[in-house]
Amino acid sequence: MPDPKATLEEADIHLVEIKKANNEFDRHIAKAFREKSGILMGAEKVVRYLDRRMRAKDALVEKLRLKNADLKVQKRKLQMQLQEKEELDEALHEVDFQQLKIENSQYLEHIDERNQDLLCCKLTAGKALQVLNSHKKKLQSMMDESKLLSSDIAARRQILGKIEAETVQAEKERSKAEALNQRLRSQLEKFHVPHVLEYVTAKTTHSELEQNVRAWERKVEISEVGLLPQSNVLVGVFKMSILHFPPEPPRYPYTPSLVL
Repeated sequence: MPDPKATLEEADIHLVEIKKANNEFDRHIAKAFREKSGILMGAEKVVRYLDRRMRAKDALVEKLRLKNADLKVQKRKLQMQLQEKEELDEALHEVDFQQLKIENSQYLEHIDERNQDLLCCKLTAGKALQVLNSHKKKLQSMMDESKLLSSDIAARRQILGKIEAETVQAEKERSKAEALNQRLRSQLEKFHVPHVLEYVTAKTTHSELEQNVRAWERKVEISEVGLLPQSNVLVGVFKMSILHFPPEPPRYPYTPSLVL
């Protein structure tokens, strides 16, 4: 049956260790995780902190193990000395024998205390290892999330760069379109529709000239066969008449439509 006093002492020691570790963790690590800009730096601090704690625990366990081994050696020596003295009991005085028993009992109690301390340290180290593994898993999860966020930020920056380039190009095209629109508006303001009577007169004159041309062509075709010299003269006269009396074009060119 375990000793209740030893169990309480072990619980008190474990509670003190947990409080101490928790305070140190909050002071050195938790503050960094509360700051959004210190995620990676906080993660590195967690790793260094946990490694440092594990090395300290390992060093303490090794120290207690060596001390326990030394005490066991001393115990064996004392037991051998006691055995030798018990074999030489007849040569020893009763007072010396009792003194040796008292010293041996004291050493045994001291060894038991050290064994309890070693057991407590082993339990603390085991629990600390579990906490370390849990923090390592959380740290790995946070680092993976940080990588995903970094990739997302890089992709968004690339998209933003494309959007900015397209915006610049669109602004250039808008400026060109605005300049074209201004030019077309200026042309529209200067445009004057020709007078209807002038247009009708020009159209009539053009039709009459076309009829005259067709009439002259028919006459030339008729007279070509037998009167080639005369036809040449007539054609020359016709060409001269065209040169001297050309059809009058409309004063204002007709524009079908303007793009605004």
